[in-house]
Amino acid sequence: DSAFKTLEAPAVRAVSHLIAHGPITSAALEACLHLPSLRTLEVDLSASGLAQDALLVGDREPVAAFEFSLPPCPGLRRLLIRVSSRGSRLALALFEAYAPQLDTFQLHALFDAFQPPREWAAALARRAPGLRTLVFSGSVSWPVHGVPFLDTVAQAEGVLENLRCPRNTYTEAFFERVPPSVQVLELYIEGDYAKLEDVIVRHILSGRRRQLVRGWSGAGLRRIKFLCPSLVWNDGTFVEFAQACRKCGIEFEWDYAEFYIPVQY
Repeated sequence: DSAFKTLEAPAVRAVSHLIAHGPITSAALEACLHLPSLRTLEVDLSASGLAQDALLVGDREPVAAFEFSLPPCPGLRRLLIRVSSRGSRLALALFEAYAPQLDTFQLHALFDAFQPPREWAAALARRAPGLRTLVFSGSVSWPVHGVPFLDTVAQAEGVLENLRCPRNTYTEAFFERVPPSVQVLELYIEGDYAKLEDVIVRHILSGRRRQLVRGWSGAGLRRIKFLCPSLVWNDGTFVEFAQACRKCGIEFEWDYAEFYIPVQY
């Protein structure tokens, strides 16, 4: 059809950054991944035409909906997936197929309706150490019945530099051993932010103070950002925490979370 002819055009085959918004079929997705110059793919599965291949039954997706060939895409380095609960298993298959070669991965979803959280947690825990940027956007919290996989990520050697994560993806253990490669840490918060501040002060800021005494070289975490889901916060809310961060050489900022707009890095 005309869409496939477009993807075969010489100018399109030279494209390095492709934004594919639905509805999208498995054949169309395969065609996108065959583009020889592709380095960045943003794919929207939230209104996916893959439902044409196989219908969903309740909250489960039949294997036929995502059992198709994922071609080699050796140049792909940045993958952004926007998904609802409808295409989350396909999104997982995409991540697992290309994660070893990625330096940036973003998952934009409404996580309270997300399936299957445990499988995602396991895949991210295995794969995330190879990423430089790992971003979750769309919701404040990962499902409470999920797994705090970032605790495992923190134990692994890696090159992760930028991390944005919702609640329930970590426990206090994560802050005890934030990977030394992480430079920017962004956290979605809700009403329990004071407890989070205390954990950061006890583990991250106290550790940085010890580094400063020993002659800190400037490596490691340089910015912490809180993402707020509503308008109840203001500049005065975090003033003491911001001052504590600055004394340790860490920049602090906060902003309102844009739930429906994927973050661009």
